[in-house]
Amino acid sequence: YSVTKQESLLTPHDEPYEEDCDDPRSHFRCTRHKITYRVTYHVGVQTEYRKRAHCCPGYYESRGVCVREYPDLLQSRGRPRRWRLALREGLSRGL
Repeated sequence: YSVTKQESLLTPHDEPYEEDCDDPRSHFRCTRHKITYRVTYHVGVQTEYRKRAHCCPGYYESRGVCVREYPDLLQSRGRPRRWRLALREGLSRGL
């Protein structure tokens, strides 16, 4: 899918000005340059890609992670809590 984004950029601008020259005996004016930065805006379209989890059989994708089709099996009392957490972490990494 595509998204419209607005970017703000600082762009340099040269502002020449005249002042008395450094030599006090000179009657000439010297040109100096002052660099200032202004904010400019740019609107563009950017293509975004959705990350998809590749789930094992018996699991489905939900919000970018793999979820077991039968969550009551993960809650069974016969399995230690560490095992259930390790299984969930492994699934979210696509293992």
